[in-house]
Amino acid sequence: MKRLILFCDGTLEDADTQKDLDLYTNIGRLSRAVKELDERENPPVEQIKFYQSGVGTDEAALGGLVTGALGRGMMQKVRDLYDFVALNWEMGDEIYLFGFSRGAYTVRLLCSLLNVIGILPPRSYLHLFPSIFAALDSHTGKNDSDDHRALSEVTKLLRPLEGFRREQVKALEGKFLVKCVGVFDTVATRGRPTSLRLDPPSPSSTSPRFNSFGFDESILEPIVENAFQALAIDERRIDFRPVLWNRYGAVGGGKGGQGGIPGQRLLQVWFPGAHADIGGSYKESDLSFLTLSWLVSETESFLAFDYDYLRRLVVGKAVAPWGAMEAHQSRIGEFRLAPPMDRLLPTSFNPATCEYYHPSVLARPPSQIRPDLLPLLKKPELFVKLGTWEQAVKREWTLATKLAKVGEGQEKAAVGGGAGMAGGSQDVARPSSVTSFTDNESPHPSLASSTSSLPLDKPAFVSSATSLPPYLPSTTLPAYPRAPVTAPSTQPPFDEDPDPFAVLSRRKKGEPTVLASARRLLHRLESRGRHIVAQRYA
Repeated sequence: MKRLILFCDGTLEDADTQKDLDLYTNIGRLSRAVKELDERENPPVEQIKFYQSGVGTDEAALGGLVTGALGRGMMQKVRDLYDFVALNWEMGDEIYLFGFSRGAYTVRLLCSLLNVIGILPPRSYLHLFPSIFAALDSHTGKNDSDDHRALSEVTKLLRPLEGFRREQVKALEGKFLVKCVGVFDTVATRGRPTSLRLDPPSPSSTSPRFNSFGFDESILEPIVENAFQALAIDERRIDFRPVLWNRYGAVGGGKGGQGGIPGQRLLQVWFPGAHADIGGSYKESDLSFLTLSWLVSETESFLAFDYDYLRRLVVGKAVAPWGAMEAHQSRIGEFRLAPPMDRLLPTSFNPATCEYYHPSVLARPPSQIRPDLLPLLKKPELFVKLGTWEQAVKREWTLATKLAKVGEGQEKAAVGGGAGMAGGSQDVARPSSVTSFTDNESPHPSLASSTSSLPLDKPAFVSSATSLPPYLPSTTLPAYPRAPVTAPSTQPPFDEDPDPFAVLSRRKKGEPTVLASARRLLHRLESRGRHIVAQRYA
C-alpha cells in the first residue's frame, strides 16, 4: 500500500518558481511538509507527492493573467491529475487531494471524474480517457438539446466500462476510493467575471450551479471518505463566491436535510480573513498559519508530516497575537467596480453542510468582527476545538518583533560575557503573553467553561489524533535576530490582483490599444517582486 498525495495550487501560484518561502500558499507549504515515508506504520508507507502549479502559470505573462482571470486551463489541470492517478494507483492505495482557490475546485472536479469513470487501468482502458473526458466536458447539466446529445455520447462511451466499474467497486470491499480531500476556500470562476455582469447573484441563492462536467458542484462525491474545507469570513468580492460542500443525499433529500453516505465525514470551518488569508501567499501570514495548522491537525492521523519544518514556518513570523491579525483588504482596484457582497454565514448547525467556526474568530478585537456574527459568539455548539497540532502552534506563537529583540539581547550578552543567553532562549520558547486562553478549549470564556457537546456526528472528527505526534520540544527553537516587521501590506497576492479580463476589456481615453492598460498592469505585478515577469509588447 502507498499513498498518492496531490496538491493543486491557486491561480498564478507556483511554489516551484517562488523564491520567497514566506510567499508560499498553504498548498506549497503542505507539499513540502508531507514526508516521503510514514515510519509510524509497520512496514513504513510510501507517500508519493504530486505538486501542480495554479491556473495561468504555464503561459506567457499576458496570456497567463487572462487565463487566470477566466479560469481557463483548469480542465487541462484535471486531465494531468487524472493521468497521474491512473498511472500510479494500485488496488489498496490511498488517494489524498489538496487545493486552494481554483486549485480546490480542480481537485473537486477530479473527484467528480473519479466518481463517474473510476480509475482506468493504463494497459486496458486508459486509451478511452480522452474521448470520455471530451464528452463529459460537453455535458453542461442545462438540460437543453446540446446537453442531451453530450449525455447520450457519455452514456455510449461508458457502456463498455460497466463490467470493469462493477469489478473495481467490488474489489474496494466497501472502502472509499478517495481517503481525504482538504481545500482552502474553493472558488469556481470560469468565463466572464461576475463583477462585469448586470445581474450579480445573491449570496443566498439556492439555484443549483453545475461544474464543468454538468454535475451539481456543491455535492460531496460519495467516493470521498473525509472532506475538510477552510472558508473565509471576510471575503466580499462577488467573483470569489465560496463553493460549499453538501453531503450526498442530504440536498433536497431526507427530513431536515438528513442523509449522507455512512462513514463519510465532512467538516467546513469558517476562519477570519479574506480569500488569500485562508489559502496563503501574503507576506503577513498569521491567518493562513491558522488554517494550515487546522488542516494538519485534521489529517495528521492519516499522513506523516515534518513538524520541524512546520514549526519553522510559524515561529517568529507572527505580526500579531494568535488570531488577532486584521484581515487583508482584497476588494481593491478594479474589484471595487462591483458592489461588495458579504458571505452567508451559518447561524445554526446544518447536517447537510457541517459548518462551524474556528476559535480564532473569538480572539479578534470586536472592531474586526462582522456585526451579524456577534450574536453567534455565545453559541459554543457552533465552534470546533483546537486540534493537537493547533495547540502546539498556539503555545509556540511568537511575534517576529519579539524574536528580533531577543536576538539583540543575545548579541549584547555575547559581547559582555554572555549574561543574557539563557533568558533569551526562554523568551523565544514562551508563548505570547497576550494569548492567555486555555490550549485545549476555545478561547472564549463561555466556551472554555461549557460542557455542551457537539452534534452526534461531530466527535468522529473534531479531535484529530488519539496520540501525540513527535513534535520537537520548544527548547530546540533557534534564537536569531530578525528585521523588525512593518505594518501588514495592503497589496494583494496574485489570486486577488485586479481582474485582467476587465483591464483588457476597457479602453481609456487617449489609449490607442488595450495593450497600454495590460502593460501597466504587468508593470505593477513586476514591481512587487512576485513570480510573474512582465514581457514587452509592441
